[in-house]
Amino acid sequence: MPPFDHPARPTRPTHWARLAITALATSLCVACAPWSTSSAGHQAVAQPSAAQPAASAASAASKPAPTQAEVDRSWAAIQARIASTPPEQWPANAAALGDGRASPEQSVELALLLGLMHTDITRALDLLQGVLQRTEPEARAWQGPAWLLQALLSEQRRQQEQIDRVNTQLRDQQRDSQRRIDQLNEKLEALKSIERSLNQRPAAASRP
Repeated sequence: MPPFDHPARPTRPTHWARLAITALATSLCVACAPWSTSSAGHQAVAQPSAAQPAASAASAASKPAPTQAEVDRSWAAIQARIASTPPEQWPANAAALGDGRASPEQSVELALLLGLMHTDITRALDLLQGVLQRTEPEARAWQGPAWLLQALLSEQRRQQEQIDRVNTQLRDQQRDSQRRIDQLNEKLEALKSIERSLNQRPAAASRP
């Protein structure tokens, strides 16, 4: 699948690439790596309470954009948190993020979880595309990790679609082979029946 076209594509630092690829490679090989049974390092996303004053929402909206160093630290913390969490807890962590659109950081984290769980690559790409299309400073600060994840997940989906096509072809070939085998067995049984009938004729003719 071709990468999404974005008019103002962010810079692609090499340290982001190393972080993203390392996270995906480590998490996709969970069957081969010993996972800790403790998820103390993972903190569920806190949901705002109904009693939270409206002033806090206004202050959050006016919060200055994070620096690139802060984004780098948050991105590294997301990967470390996911890597230290058993895979069976990933669905609960993804559910705690809601729709993932509360902030660009949550969108990127949820997209990474969905990609690692292989549950909904289309939704993950949609979240990342939303980050790339936003123009506020906070979203722009997260567009580097979003762009890298988008490229990785697009390639993952392309490979999965290719695997699905190959599996479909193999199933079709197996059905064709089984049908030919059944036809040959039917012909063989017919020949055996003819042979038995021919062997019975001389015995019947020799009777008085």
